[in-house]
Amino acid sequence: CESERVKKDIKIVPSPKFQLKDTARVCSRPIFQFCGPAAPVGDVYRYKWASADPNDTNQCKPATATGWFKLTVTNSFGCEEKDSTQTIVDPSPEFTLGADTSFCRFTPHTLSTGLSPANNVVTWSDNQAGVSISILNPGTYIATAYNTQNFCTAQDTINVIRHELPVFSLGNDRVFCGGTADLQALATNMPSNLTYTWGGPAPVPVINKSGKYWATGFDPVTKCRSTDTVQANLQPKPTFDLGP
Repeated sequence: CESERVKKDIKIVPSPKFQLKDTARVCSRPIFQFCGPAAPVGDVYRYKWASADPNDTNQCKPATATGWFKLTVTNSFGCEEKDSTQTIVDPSPEFTLGADTSFCRFTPHTLSTGLSPANNVVTWSDNQAGVSISILNPGTYIATAYNTQNFCTAQDTINVIRHELPVFSLGNDRVFCGGTADLQALATNMPSNLTYTWGGPAPVPVINKSGKYWATGFDPVTKCRSTDTVQANLQPKPTFDLGP
């Protein structure tokens, strides 16, 4: 005798087949990531990396240190697949150009990576080369550093503003009548927003001696300064007597 046969449909679900990228060496910047496979439509994958962190369950893991990277992928049916790979993380050049900055016209400004020239080659977006450069123009500067020992690179950017120098004038060289003269009061253009320091062969700005005098105007906002000079000649006033 034979019992009634029962027909059953059996669905064979494949395990999550994958292979981690076999990368023997990577650079620390930009950060390389090992990633598990994406789940096909209708399925859900769970990821678990071998580490001390129980929440290390992202699809991708950044390679921030040399070592083994081991991943277990499990689908919604409980089927799992494992793979592992070992990699060496070489250090990329570590540097920063600092915060955006500014400088004054006609004063060379230095940009520096702080890297050693012994094992780093640095190129700049203005076609200069070197671990530090001197600039006279404003703009955006990009430094790309290349480590000659492990061939890793890194990059940083800085924006540079150039301020104009303060504008003022002591006027033309002149002759003053009398024993004293106030250079600041007689100057043609001395903006009040500048701070002035004076110099010359006698106390200034009120002088009592002929000679070359100068003033330096300092802008407290831009931190820029400029200097102007004037030749001042003091001549005694003519004396006369019309008599009684």
